[in-house]
Amino acid sequence: MQKTARFDLPALGLALTVAMLLAVPAGAQPARPQTAPDISGEWRLENHDRVQDLIAITTGDMRAMPFGDATFDIVVSSLAIHNIPSPAGRREAIAEAWRVLKPGGRLAIADIRATAMYARTLTELGAGRVTRRRLGWRFWYGNPIAGTSLVKAEKALSQ
Repeated sequence: MQKTARFDLPALGLALTVAMLLAVPAGAQPARPQTAPDISGEWRLENHDRVQDLIAITTGDMRAMPFGDATFDIVVSSLAIHNIPSPAGRREAIAEAWRVLKPGGRLAIADIRATAMYARTLTELGAGRVTRRRLGWRFWYGNPIAGTSLVKAEKALSQ
């Protein structure tokens, strides 16, 4: 009997999308094609025959995602949100990630700066189980000063 994967997942930032593609098990069938906002507009799936039918790349601004409220089960971002120049813009991206997250969903953000603000913003938005921790030397972005932290949060079923 073949097991079928079922998930809905936007990735904010392309680096994590590539890692997700490498982690897709053979034969996985998501609930529908997965979505990854791609700000570069240049990434293509032609050479990824294993995942062509499993993922859709959508070009967009992570501060104003083109998806409805409560669309995704999981929202992830890796080393992307800090690239938004203003703190207000980074808060907008966090609020958007929260908006598209389904009740009962989980959010994970790995970044090299502003993660305390991400955690505060999520708490202000009503997130539960908000945690923030350093990811250690394997996630240094060039040196220990630019170490990566992980912020995780959950959306209550009643939200």
